[in-house]
Amino acid sequence: AATVVNILSNSSVTPTCAFTSSIVAPFAIGPPTIDLDPASTIADTGSTANFCTTDAPVINKRPTLHPIAIRTPNGGIMMSTHEAELDCPLLPPAARHVHIVPTLATASLLSMGQFCDAGCTVSFTTSTVTILYDGKIVLSGHRTPTTRLWHVQLPTPTPSSPPPFPPAFSS
Repeated sequence: AATVVNILSNSSVTPTCAFTSSIVAPFAIGPPTIDLDPASTIADTGSTANFCTTDAPVINKRPTLHPIAIRTPNGGIMMSTHEAELDCPLLPPAARHVHIVPTLATASLLSMGQFCDAGCTVSFTTSTVTILYDGKIVLSGHRTPTTRLWHVQLPTPTPSSPPPFPPAFSS
């Protein structure tokens, strides 16, 4: 049995964290109309968890043992297939956890609620979003004029180094 969570297009829930904004603007419903880099994510105040596309830059990707069903604003249902972590060691572990959703094809969603519940502070202005943890800026982004949404560029995971070859034997 899958757990159903909601992606809200305009949340009326009061945040449980330090959340500031200099404006109040509705979020666009539906996918952005531009192609995004897989590392570009949307800072989403209505998402109940971090939901990533299959090509998002994450680490430790593994099949999920407990898939979740995600209800979209238009009533559709999307299913998670994998879990992973954002490759951002300055974030607390609870903020890094993501669900991979193959039908989320356009952009990944970062849950600002999940970040705040993990101890981060999120600040929005008319043009920027800043995510702090332990007083340090961990992630930041900008508001795009096309979608009017705040986009955060995720760091690209560092490839693992291959194990060193054993030393050559000398005779």
